[in-house]
Amino acid sequence: GGRSVRSGSDAALDALGHPALLLQTADQVRLANGPWAAATAVDQRAPALGVQLVSRGVTMARARHALRVRVTLDESAHVMLRAVARPRAGGPLVTVARGEVHMMQPGTRRISLRLTPAGRAAVRRHRALAVIVTGRATDAAGNATTERSGRTLRA
Repeated sequence: GGRSVRSGSDAALDALGHPALLLQTADQVRLANGPWAAATAVDQRAPALGVQLVSRGVTMARARHALRVRVTLDESAHVMLRAVARPRAGGPLVTVARGEVHMMQPGTRRISLRLTPAGRAAVRRHRALAVIVTGRATDAAGNATTERSGRTLRA
């Protein structure tokens, strides 16, 4: 059993003399009309996402006011990126950079994530900073996938 679809191909009439619509499952329609009867193939596969933090040093991040990230996708999708760090030992995780990109084709792109004010303060104060970038890719059908990549930025 699948989703119900209406089929009016039979000549049965209801009590008022109108053609009766028979209720059939999608599987019954597919069996009767062949596999091409399914209206459109629904995309249920999430995009394959690869995220890698390319930036290596706090000095360049400080100068650029940005972190560089390489994003790889196997289909067009919208990618939201967020970088977090823990500037103070035992302190809370802080969002140090964020950004987004809409990739119209599969492939690889380098993205600059703008540093947040907290991120600018963190790269100003620290000679080394452990950063984790999380990317969430969502395709046109709404399928989503999440990937992470981390690195310690050195002086």
